[in-house]
Order: sequence, then C-alpha cells, then structure tokens
Amino acid sequence: MENEHSFHAYLVEGGKEILPHILVAHEAETGVATQGNPDVCVFDVSTFTIDNAREIKMLATEAPVGKHHKLIIISAPFFAVEAQHALLKTLEEPFTHARFILLTRQSGSLLPTLRSRLVRKEYGVEQSVVNPHVKEFLSLQSGGRLELIARMLKKKDDVESGALKEEVLGFVDSLEKNLRTALLQSKHTDDTALRAKALKEIMLVRSYLFDRSPSLKMLLEHLALVLPVL
Repeated sequence: MENEHSFHAYLVEGGKEILPHILVAHEAETGVATQGNPDVCVFDVSTFTIDNAREIKMLATEAPVGKHHKLIIISAPFFAVEAQHALLKTLEEPFTHARFILLTRQSGSLLPTLRSRLVRKEYGVEQSVVNPHVKEFLSLQSGGRLELIARMLKKKDDVESGALKEEVLGFVDSLEKNLRTALLQSKHTDDTALRAKALKEIMLVRSYLFDRSPSLKMLLEHLALVLPVL
C-alpha cells in the first residue's frame, strides 16, 4: 500500500480466522516472532467493551520494548457504542510508535466517525465461513426449522452469551450468502421477488443483533417463519 506507514489504524473485514495471516504478515515485515512478543497485543473478544478500550489506551501510551512499532489487534464481531467512542479518542492521538488493526465481519456497524479514522486493508484470504446448519435450515419447513433452532441454542448454557451471539451472526451471514446465490440463479420473477424480500428480512434481523441484549431465539424464529424454502 502506498504511503502505508503514514497511517496507523487499519480496518480488516473478516473473522478471527484471519488473525494468523495478520500475525504472519507482521513477522514478515519486522522479522520478529509474534508469539511471546510484548509488542504484539491481541484482543480476541466477542464484544469489545469500554474496559477493553481503556486497556488499549494504556497500552498505546507505553513505548514498545523492541525497535519496531507496537501492534494492537482488535478482533470482535460486536463493538459497544461507548467503547467505540473511547477507541476513537485513542486513535485521534498522534501515536507514532503504535499501529492498530480492527478485525470484524460487520464494519458497517462501526460508527462512521470511527470508520473514517481507519484505512481498509486486505490480506488476500478467503473470508467466508459457511455455517453447517444453513443448507439444512433453508431446506426445512417452519416446524423443522424451529426444531433446528432449539438444538442450536440448547448446546450453550447461556443462550445470550457473547460466543453464541457471534455464532448466530455467522449463521445469519451464511443465510444471506446462500440466498444471494439463489437470487442470482433464479429464472422466475416470483422467485426473485420472494428471495429479495427474504434478504431484506435477514438484513433487518442482523441490525437487531447489534442491540445491547437481543433475543437470539426470537430473531432466529422470525427467520424460520419468513424465509422461503430452498
């Protein structure tokens, strides 16, 4: 990237599966191993909180131990609004010794002011992960879908946990990919209209997933009832 080193904060679209590629690229750039390196800080969390933002600010103010810049990676599918505001203030500081990378599948959920401070970066990695339940879900009638949802949620003790919330988000993303593919392959006007409406329902549900305490069961059950059978 031209003039890359004039920037210090980057946005990478994708999930935690890209983390190893980011670390390998950093090792190639600096010639220093990332494992056990105090200048490489990774926050791999389900929800990025205000406490995370405060810890990052403290890390950013500290000089690196080695001769290269400090790398701070934030990997999270969800970012609390107050945490984003705090992170924005940190990114506005002229830290010349720290570089930040935000890794998330849902960059559209970030505050516009925060996104404006970030330069998009890619690592040439296939980022799509297909949820194994999606094809089965789309092939079932509503009753079968509700049973599948019950099984998906039952395997977690806390159905509103951050880990399950991230899993549901991945499931919804995979639903959208499958429906978009079906929409492109559709040859009938009625099917096209039905699937286009279904995509709007998926995008609506995704927006509700970013509420502070969404009802995952209710949102998935809504999709079970409104999405067409494929």
